[in-house]
Amino acid sequence: AYIGLMSGSSDDQPLYEIDLGAYGNTVSYIRAGKSVSLPRLDEYPGPALKCNTYKDFRITWDDDTINVSRGLDDSASPFLTWTSPTTFWPVQTIGICTAHGAIGEWIFHIQGKQFILYDNSNNTSWCMNRYSCVNLF
Repeated sequence: AYIGLMSGSSDDQPLYEIDLGAYGNTVSYIRAGKSVSLPRLDEYPGPALKCNTYKDFRITWDDDTINVSRGLDDSASPFLTWTSPTTFWPVQTIGICTAHGAIGEWIFHIQGKQFILYDNSNNTSWCMNRYSCVNLF
């Protein structure tokens, strides 16, 4: 599952990408941008997702730090965290998508509201504008 914290309304503008369960569910990471050639700013080895089972994650950010925790409890310790040494891009839009060939369903809980987003396109090709975007703010 890819989550893009985007500075604009599309993924052709600067973004931070969180990849949960990458490379066959063997690693999760944060990077600045969506290119596979970019360095991982933080990574966690091991599985993060499970087919046919909802997994809760809490993603938070402030003026310079991104944290990713398991579960919705705000007391959980993050398993991914990264602090920007320079100016942090403001997050205006959140984008989500599955890897090519996968189907996904997400439930977002934001300030007492619930949003359900589906990616059932089962894309078999990789495209530059990969995210389904929603302005949740």
